[in-house]
Amino acid sequence: MQETLVRDFQMDKKYSQEELISNIKALGINSGDTVFVRAGLRKINSEGRSTFLDALLEVVGKEGTVLTLSFNEHNYWPFFNENNVFTVDGPTTAGSFPKQIINHPNGKRSLHPTCSYAAIGKNAELILKNHDENATSYLPIKRLIDLNGKMLLTGCLEESPGFTTVHYVQEILGLSKKSILKNLSGIYYFKDGEKKKFFRKDIGGCSLGFGAFYQHYINKGYMSHGMIGDAHSIIVGAKEAFETELSIMKKQPTYALCRNPQCTMCRATWTYNKKEMLSFIIFELPRKILKRIFKLK
Repeated sequence: MQETLVRDFQMDKKYSQEELISNIKALGINSGDTVFVRAGLRKINSEGRSTFLDALLEVVGKEGTVLTLSFNEHNYWPFFNENNVFTVDGPTTAGSFPKQIINHPNGKRSLHPTCSYAAIGKNAELILKNHDENATSYLPIKRLIDLNGKMLLTGCLEESPGFTTVHYVQEILGLSKKSILKNLSGIYYFKDGEKKKFFRKDIGGCSLGFGAFYQHYINKGYMSHGMIGDAHSIIVGAKEAFETELSIMKKQPTYALCRNPQCTMCRATWTYNKKEMLSFIIFELPRKILKRIFKLK
């Protein structure tokens, strides 16, 4: 009975900015750091809506930078939505944390129509510069690596595992252009006052398999873990993670694909995964179609 009461009390606890600052520092984030962050804010359980962001900015200080994804919804041809237009202050499907950065007085956002990034801090302009319709999707990750930045994952270790450096590895190995979905999805955007269509040329795809790299980071001593509020959190150097992932995927390009045999993205869209693609099309795809038609279980 006493244990139940303690657990319920802890679940109701809200963490102050000072407590989150202490947690963030304990993970190894310091003043002046450039940090790429993906966060499940609900699991942190902070006192206020922006308490986590405020704590991060306090820790990295004026010389530091906080960076995140601010990707947005896009449509597949021929189902382009005339009302879905990318704008720098428009919505993002990447969650509440990037929305806070976009809406922050000092927040900046890149102009890539489908795969923008948002940042606050000293290196924000450098990281986001020229990341527009002519740039590759993961250019800001290259700059994060060049700056010896860090990557923090908090509150979403299992739901949205791994780090975006894996997508950058896919990009430099040419894997992101080996998708049958290349040039089939996109969005409208404005350029020089004219409304234009953007088709995405490089595909990142499913990231649910990226957690497979965790043990490799641990084995090399690159990854630390701890708590931020009530959220399990991990942190790794961007350069160290990138080099680890690159060494593995050079030898085994499919290593980053998820382990779900029913994942259409991983099993049936990559031309460098032809063995599984053929098997999926023959055996799994008909079952999926029948399930959709007849609502089979």
